[in-house]
Amino acid sequence: MASSESAPYTLTVRGVPVLSGLYVSDRQPRSYELRFATDQGGTTAYWIATRNPASPTPEQIRDGDDAGGIPASARGEQAVSAPGTQPATEVAPLLPATTYYNFIVQQAADGVGWSNVASVAGQTLADPGEGTGRSPLVSFYKRDKALEKPDFGGSE
Repeated sequence: MASSESAPYTLTVRGVPVLSGLYVSDRQPRSYELRFATDQGGTTAYWIATRNPASPTPEQIRDGDDAGGIPASARGEQAVSAPGTQPATEVAPLLPATTYYNFIVQQAADGVGWSNVASVAGQTLADPGEGTGRSPLVSFYKRDKALEKPDFGGSE
């Protein structure tokens, strides 16, 4: 008769990550911050910002392309060391007063699978000095005293 032994064994099965809580904050004329949460750490998250609202594949996001295969306006990757809300990442450079569609995906620990594709729209702020020929912070001018009285086209 054969003998057998037993010992405790722990098997951890990790599925694909689940992304949630994706949002845009700290909007500026040419950038904003992207924040998200995940239920898994130890991998990498990839993101893009594009003017194309169609959802790209995880591989397109990883490669920095939009759903049409065109390079995104901005792209990046972020190490995800632990589950939970991740540090903000700056999305830049962007055009002022423009709406961008942000897509993010996280690679699974096995290096093969992908999380859900999370998305959120973000808009940059208008640049107050653009197109005016003046500095956005300084708009003072001196008016000549002679111009202060109205001119109705008559003689004095």
